[in-house]
This record gives sequence, structure tokens and C-alpha cells, in this order.
Amino acid sequence: MKVKEAQRRFGQNLQYVQGLRKYTLKQLSALSGLAEEYISELENGHKIGANIQTLVCLGEALDITPGALIDRDLRADALKLVEGYKKE
Repeated sequence: MKVKEAQRRFGQNLQYVQGLRKYTLKQLSALSGLAEEYISELENGHKIGANIQTLVCLGEALDITPGALIDRDLRADALKLVEGYKKE
């Protein structure tokens, strides 16, 4: 996986899971211990190279494994589950 693709996926997944949890940026900041501006930059792909500590903090705050924020397209996975459920 290319770095730019990983960054894009990470930002999208971060926004997606934050929305699922119904957390505001302020709430996610408080839960993760990271600055609101920094989280926003990560979500929008303006900040490059989040370190492992950042991934762990966000993963814990969102109750998701840090790897899942990078490795998979969580929105696409959710759509596949919904489509599969509708077919049954």
C-alpha cells in the first residue's frame, strides 16, 4: 500500500468512526488527549505521518484497533455488510 493511499484511508476511517460514535472533534480530543487541530489535520490529510502513539490514542478513544484505521476501508466494509444483510 502506498503512503498517500494509507493517509487518505486513515483520514476517512478516522472521520467515519468518529461519526459512528457520534463524537464531536472536541470530545475526540478530550478522549484521545490530542489537540482538535491535529485531529482535524489528520482527518483531512493535511498532517502526514501520524506516529504509533497517535494511532494508539485514537484507537483507544474510538474503541477500534489502530491497525483497522489504516488497513481497511471501513466504510466500504460497512456497505458490504448492509448489502449482504439486505439480500438475506
